[in-house]
Order: sequence, then C-alpha cells, then structure tokens
Amino acid sequence: MLRNDRRQSETGNQPTSSIAETLGKASALSDHAILVGNRAGIVSWANSAWTRITGFPLSETVSKPITDFLGKADLEIELVDFVGQNFLDGQFSSIEFPFKTFDDRSIWVHLDVQPIRNAAGEISEFVATATDISERRRLDSISQAAVSGFDRSEERRETRPIDCAQNETRISLAAETEIACNRIVRLAGSRIHFDIDLDFGLPSTQFDRLLLGEIIRLLMRAATLEADESWGFVTVMTGQTEAGRSHISEAHPVPVRDGRLAKGPFLFLEIHDTSPVFSSEGLDAIREGKQSDDPRVHGLSTAAAMARALGGSLLVDSTPGCGTQALLLLPIR
Repeated sequence: MLRNDRRQSETGNQPTSSIAETLGKASALSDHAILVGNRAGIVSWANSAWTRITGFPLSETVSKPITDFLGKADLEIELVDFVGQNFLDGQFSSIEFPFKTFDDRSIWVHLDVQPIRNAAGEISEFVATATDISERRRLDSISQAAVSGFDRSEERRETRPIDCAQNETRISLAAETEIACNRIVRLAGSRIHFDIDLDFGLPSTQFDRLLLGEIIRLLMRAATLEADESWGFVTVMTGQTEAGRSHISEAHPVPVRDGRLAKGPFLFLEIHDTSPVFSSEGLDAIREGKQSDDPRVHGLSTAAAMARALGGSLLVDSTPGCGTQALLLLPIR
C-alpha cells in the first residue's frame, strides 16, 4: 500500500579521508560527473562520468588543481574567485557556463561545489558534481525565442553564478524520497509490498541534491534486493527527531539510543525491510565503510560514508525477528 501522510541540526561533518574511495564504489551507479579534492583545491579522485561529460581524461584531472579545469573552461576570474572564496567560507557554490570539452565538444555545464568539514569543523575537502545541461539550455532558448522574438544568432556567451536561494531550492527530504520511491515501486511490481509515510511538513534543508538522491537510491535498493515474494515488506518514513531523545520507530521494534541523537534535532529517513538480517560482520562493514562482496552490505556501506560526507549519519540495526532498519539522520540547515 502506498500512502503519503503527514507525520511529523546542524552537526559538524565527520572525517572525510575515505570520501574519494567511497564515492569510487558508487561511481559505476551514477550518471553524474563527480570529483573530490582537498583544501588546497587539488583533485584527489574523479569518476569515469567526469571524463564522459567534460571530456577531461583522468590523467588531466586527478592530482591537478580544480582551477585548471575552471581556467580551461575559460571562466572569468571573478567566477573562479567566487567558487574559491565560497569554498574557504564553507559555502555551497553553483555555476552554469558554456564549455568546450577536452575533446572539442561544445556543451553547457552545471557545476556544484560542496565544501566538506572534518571532525574539528574545519573545511578539509570538497565534492564537485557536474551535469551536462545542454539540452535544457537549448529548450530554454527556444522557449524564450517563442515568447519574446529573441534572435538566437545574437545570443551572447553567458557565464553566471546561480543565485543560492534559487539554485539550492531548499530541498524537501520527503519530496526527494518520494521520487526515489516511485521509481523503486515501479521496478518492484507486485513482488514487494510498500508502506510509505512521508511528512511534507518537515523543514526544508540544504544539500547537494545529487549526493542525497544517490544515498536514498542506495538505501532503497538495499531494502528491496533480497525481498522474498511471500514476505517482502518495505516501510519508508520521514520525520524529525527530538534532541536528546531516543528514536522510537513505528516499524522497527528496537529503539535507537545512539548518542548522536543528542546533537539533534535531525531530519530522518527510515527504511525498514523484512529481508534476511545482516551478520555481525556485515554490520561492522557497513559502520566502518568497508567494501564487501555482499551487494546489500556494499550499498549500505557506501551510503553510510556518503551520509558522513554530507554531515549526517546512517544507523543500521538488523535484529533476527525484527527485520532491518536503516535510519538516515540529516542536519537541518
């Protein structure tokens, strides 16, 4: 049964030394170009989609300053400074610009740069995601021309930062979860029974939408991967925790008493499934962000590390007779 009812922080980001390798595990699952770099602006890792979208080979990206890419994109120095200063100030940046790729294609790119803090609260790394928006720009130009008689032959080159209030669009956790759930429900068919309870009255928050979407997708995939047709039930809920209070789930009988809840309140996404429970070794791998041959463990391990990169936490409990609970905690920004 699919239903949407109303039910009703900011913490320092966790150490991010494994962000690059963690995103590396998920890179094959993402169509977005992703790269990771350090405080000095040096790129430490990039996925294969980075080359496919920008044309930049990894040899011209990894161990190079991100300013090399911005410079070759022929951005005005003011925009390069804009991204750099926002990073040092711990602020999210988003810019769109026309770009001639390394392999001589002309595209429009939307680039988001998310600063990451370490355990001491210091800016230590960044995660950048690039998206090819050429088709969107083309359709926008056609639409503008139809409305105002705009002559595309006079279109001048435009490079601009995106207004934060407009670009970051204060993400709704419930809305992002609903998008992911709709896709999973369609793919699962009648094999799995879903109970979805999303609170659209929660405070909006600010995150890199691509990374958050990837986390939700990984959590949903892990919950449905081994569901048996005779008893495959997945419950999805969003809500807000109370500072200093345990999390009492409506689906999972084991209360969450993790000390991190004391730093709330947090937005939460809870996914409970009735698939076979994890072994203690599997749970340890998820909590420590280790690789695993088990695709469910692998997915949750990746999601846990990506949650830490966003300044959140993923708590997993898998108790025989109770099912498995994945509880994603996100600070309210």
